[in-house]
Amino acid sequence: MKLWGYSKNVEEQDAAIILTSCDYKCLSLLLEPFMNNIRAAKGGDLTQYFVVLCYGLEALSVCKGSQDTYHHACLLLEIINPDPSHELKAADLSGGMAFSGPLYKLALLQKLACVEAFLMRFNVPVLWMDLDILVFKNPLSFLLSPVPAPDLITAAEDWDRKRFFHGDVCLRDIPRGGGKVSHEGLFNFLSHAMVPSPSNPCNLMSPNGGLWLVRPTEGGVALLETWLTRLYNYFVVKQNLWSASSNGLLDQDILLNVLLHSAEDTPYYQWDTQSNKFKLEGMLPYHALLSARVYHVSGQIMQSNCRGLCGGADLVHSFPHRIEGQTVVCGMPKRAENRMMTLHQNCIIHSLMKKHRNMKLLQNFIINESMWELSGFSIYPPY
Repeated sequence: MKLWGYSKNVEEQDAAIILTSCDYKCLSLLLEPFMNNIRAAKGGDLTQYFVVLCYGLEALSVCKGSQDTYHHACLLLEIINPDPSHELKAADLSGGMAFSGPLYKLALLQKLACVEAFLMRFNVPVLWMDLDILVFKNPLSFLLSPVPAPDLITAAEDWDRKRFFHGDVCLRDIPRGGGKVSHEGLFNFLSHAMVPSPSNPCNLMSPNGGLWLVRPTEGGVALLETWLTRLYNYFVVKQNLWSASSNGLLDQDILLNVLLHSAEDTPYYQWDTQSNKFKLEGMLPYHALLSARVYHVSGQIMQSNCRGLCGGADLVHSFPHRIEGQTVVCGMPKRAENRMMTLHQNCIIHSLMKKHRNMKLLQNFIINESMWELSGFSIYPPY
């Protein structure tokens, strides 16, 4: 089976696809340390599962330059303007994919569209991973292991001292009823008063948009389609795509919106892979969401906020084996009983070079087990 020139033998055991995307600058700094990372991670080489979606020919060239080493696939992805009311100008492109800028938002929209295309074409689980994630163990089998099987499973964005759950994963409650979705006022729908069962701490988790897996089930497809179409509605229909303001909702905020407000039909905008356009295809009924199983992963296993310690000069003592001249920009927590699988550097927003330096430095932690005992942080809450 093929999609955009990519082919996969879907008869493979544990068949799955791992997707990521980046532009030239991002791939130049992060692709090599990321691939080195996942190749050295415990549990097997993941590079064979990776499909890198490249924004522009320069990015594609960087990606293909390392294929012989890492065995990943590289696909060219065009920037598609989904808003017919807005003529794409040079000014729109001048900032590149700066965080929360117009091209960054476009990439988020296309990210979901690409995951949907791969999910529907190959009928296998699709794992999305941002390139600024440190991987210590192969997360794929773990993400597919909960019973009953997940339709969608994500890292927990705000798992910390005040908001956590016990165990490796938790199963979220999906609302069986409730009010309409409101986009009036930023983040007004994120109130936890909307959570159907506050007694379930899983409902207090927010999904991390940089690390999640969706399965080709009725619930998985319904969740992904609803997520994509609500993001399209917020960016394009509500005209928030070209806003110069950095404030606003991003993909993981919209996913939380879906999880808190599932009980309504949604206008369905589907991406046509032939014409590269979004088309209104009717309404998405909400009933398929009601039986969906959504899990979040503990910060003991997949950490997503660097413990909030990025950029502090006082972190130097945490790395007794620092590379000479290396600037430490993100505190690396000690693995809890050798269980941590991933660390997402999403608290470093504006510096790819800082992320690159972290990834180069922390390769030593992946290779040298004894270094973990010398790092200065522990994951909390403790067992």
